[in-house]
Amino acid sequence: MDNRMNTEMLYIKSMPPHFHAEELELLLVLSGSVTVHRMERHTELHEGQFTFVNRRIVHYITSEGAYVLSTRVLLKEFRHIFDRMEFVEFMNQDENPLTQRPLKSRLNAIVVDFMIRDYQLCRHPEQKAEKEFNEDQLMDFIFIGYQMASCLKKDNEYLNQELTERFYLIVEYIMTHVHEKIMVEDIMKLVYMNPAYFSQFMKKAGGVGFKDFFMYRKLMLINMLLLDHQYSISEIASMVNLNDMKAFYQIFKKYFHTSPARWREMLWQIPEDYRICEDQTVLQAFMQKYHIDKHRENSLARLYRYIKKCKKEGISLEDVELSVDPYADLTDSNDPDYQPYKYSGSLIHLIQDVKARLVLVYPLRILQDEQHYRLMMQTMQTFVVGHGVNEMRRWKIVIQAEQSEDIRKAQQIRQDLTRQFGFTNVFVRILSS
Repeated sequence: MDNRMNTEMLYIKSMPPHFHAEELELLLVLSGSVTVHRMERHTELHEGQFTFVNRRIVHYITSEGAYVLSTRVLLKEFRHIFDRMEFVEFMNQDENPLTQRPLKSRLNAIVVDFMIRDYQLCRHPEQKAEKEFNEDQLMDFIFIGYQMASCLKKDNEYLNQELTERFYLIVEYIMTHVHEKIMVEDIMKLVYMNPAYFSQFMKKAGGVGFKDFFMYRKLMLINMLLLDHQYSISEIASMVNLNDMKAFYQIFKKYFHTSPARWREMLWQIPEDYRICEDQTVLQAFMQKYHIDKHRENSLARLYRYIKKCKKEGISLEDVELSVDPYADLTDSNDPDYQPYKYSGSLIHLIQDVKARLVLVYPLRILQDEQHYRLMMQTMQTFVVGHGVNEMRRWKIVIQAEQSEDIRKAQQIRQDLTRQFGFTNVFVRILSS
């Protein structure tokens, strides 16, 4: 579909307060640095760094002069990935300390890849199919890698698919009725939870209790309304169903440490000093510095395209085992730019759709490297969160050794996967020479 995603290059010194009613925005700094001010939080971004700005979040940008890629995503057009995608509030990696290196740096590099690719494809309308492919890869990737990964807990407990659906049903209800007085009893009936479990669930899934979770969304709406000159402060309070003005001021000051009038005056004074630009010199310098010009499709992408071709031609893959080695294209085990899981999200969805079975083959020589082992284990954790243990029981994971004396190490990795994630289909294979 046209206009699901659009990426522009901007030169920014100052961008005044604004919000996107329906779109998620990704901001990537190509050169210089910017500070993104949103609600009560400020994020400083330097070259090579990016951030998510969720829809309905009032934000403004200040800088001494920076080139930025801005990707705007119409979330409702990606319901095929998650049916309440427009109610997802994406969490940045700096907000989720549980996602650690090497996964964090790999995730970030892949998002940068997809953003730059979208920028390039936006300038070639004849490559519509390739652009849609890239868009799906990006959204699937950030949903699993950033939003679902935010559900990871230190005790390895995480939301399964059913609980994720229930959480976003709550978010949808809150965002739809945020201007009203919401009775928590109505929400508990909606998701079939008792008071004790509901309180625990909201803290686990949303990070805070229900009252704070709801009030923050109400403040988002207040911030949006403060940008509109036609509404007085008292009218805004009435519009969000906070008619006790004393309470309204107390709640606002708790989050913003000033009054609504002073906050509004500050927002209105931010100047407009930015422009859309097309500076290929800046882009090429960035791509070369971060080796993006060397990135290419991997074995997962090729399998994805193969399955799509079979599906188009009406070839059934039900219960067919599809085997893939994420490291098949790795020529140098020390290559920091190699992205073994770059297309994993969309591939897994497609395999589920055609009811095939996935066989992931891992060469032991790769997993003997601590960095690659940690990357594999952290990635498996996000797979479990994103797709559920039951779905992953349809998979096979093969640890492939080349020497008989390596069996003990391979069996240890097998035990790690079984113990930590409950996998049952993990096998050790000896590749005889």
